[in-house]
Amino acid sequence: MTTISKLTIEHWQSAYAIMQQTQPDTWSIDTFRQSLSPPNLAMQIILDQKCIGFYIIQVLSTASFTEWNLEEIAVAPRFQGRGYGRELINELVKQARLLQVDDIFLEVRASNQRAINLYIKSGFEQIDVRKNYYPLISYHVDSANELTTEPTGLATHEDALILRWQRCA
Repeated sequence: MTTISKLTIEHWQSAYAIMQQTQPDTWSIDTFRQSLSPPNLAMQIILDQKCIGFYIIQVLSTASFTEWNLEEIAVAPRFQGRGYGRELINELVKQARLLQVDDIFLEVRASNQRAINLYIKSGFEQIDVRKNYYPLISYHVDSANELTTEPTGLATHEDALILRWQRCA
């Protein structure tokens, strides 16, 4: 059974290790640690007392409007494809409704069809495209859960899709 709890500065190392395993352009340790402080909100999913995934949102608020930007979401490679990403997104949307967040924005690589499908099923809609936004890197996770990159062909960048979740009025 999993639990979802706040990811605090005391528990950042497990989440950062997951980010290193899953992201070709990992944030620096300092940037990651700073992202765990307000106004950001970070949550982790725990299985057998271990962090197996997390998300980080940037909170933007005024007196009459609250917007979240999903800055990062990741599940450890050996736990991917088992519904843990869906649990994290469901928790994100649940918290957004509870806290009356107006909008959630995210960007995703156009080639990341699994994530796009998850977001769409969770109520997000594509609203824009950032052309040639991400460096095009062919990467995979090897048997030791290490992220490896390989040179790509002629293309150097790929598009980012901008998705939005909106609270119904």
